[in-house]
Amino acid sequence: MNKYANIAKMVTASLPTWHAAHAEGLTGIRTLPGEGNQLTAADGHRFINMCSCSYLGLNLHPAITVGAIQALQQEGMISTSVSRARMAPQLLDETEALLREVFRCETIVTPSCYTASASVLPLLASGHFTGGIKPLMIFDGRCHFSMQTHKACCADETEVVTSPHNDCAFIERACQTHDRVAYICDGAYSMGDNAPLAELARLQQRYGLFLFIDDSHSLFVSGPRGCGLVRAHFDELNDHTVIVASLAKAFGATGGIILLSSHRQREIITAAVGRWVGRKW
Repeated sequence: MNKYANIAKMVTASLPTWHAAHAEGLTGIRTLPGEGNQLTAADGHRFINMCSCSYLGLNLHPAITVGAIQALQQEGMISTSVSRARMAPQLLDETEALLREVFRCETIVTPSCYTASASVLPLLASGHFTGGIKPLMIFDGRCHFSMQTHKACCADETEVVTSPHNDCAFIERACQTHDRVAYICDGAYSMGDNAPLAELARLQQRYGLFLFIDDSHSLFVSGPRGCGLVRAHFDELNDHTVIVASLAKAFGATGGIILLSSHRQREIITAAVGRWVGRKW
């Protein structure tokens, strides 16, 4: 019990701080849009939003707003409420085709980056991406919460461990003692630092290490045509690498994306989790 999560402790530890923040008026603020990057609260207080993760400010670009409105008018709906494996707007295929040109690999658009991780990580744990052999799954100690939260689900399929941050020696020892190993990490970490991509690529080439990397914090602000830190590191995306990312950080959109090496991997995801991948487009 509580090997991979401790929700009771987390809530108990956080509630006093949450109550103190709320008492000081730092939480629960509701606003109306103002000019530029300004937001106006109900009491008239005006804020300048300086805490956004929209790195390029594209979420405020008029062309993004106009494009979103045109898409809604064209389709006449927000969602088909049907699995994309059965039916989806043609606009979804058009979007993924354009993203394939940017990233030069298979792409799947998802409702969020969290959904992207939730779609792939359990399948990775089950061995579907590693030749039918369930891998030892190593989660980096600092990898994003959106991946850490899937540990329990993955542990129902295979062995899950946590490594010290960027500890390639830890990973290599695991590769030497296990038939298959998968490493789960960030590309660019939200609080600073990057994954040691050159060393990870060496371990991949030598041992067949599988890499699952969330590169949300560098997508569209790094690499050729904004392909991101991780995608730029690989000339061709191989069968031992899956990249997920958010489209909300710098792209000015909502949703997430999965980058894959092959149509076969795409079919595995679509067949297994098509019930929720891409329900909202």
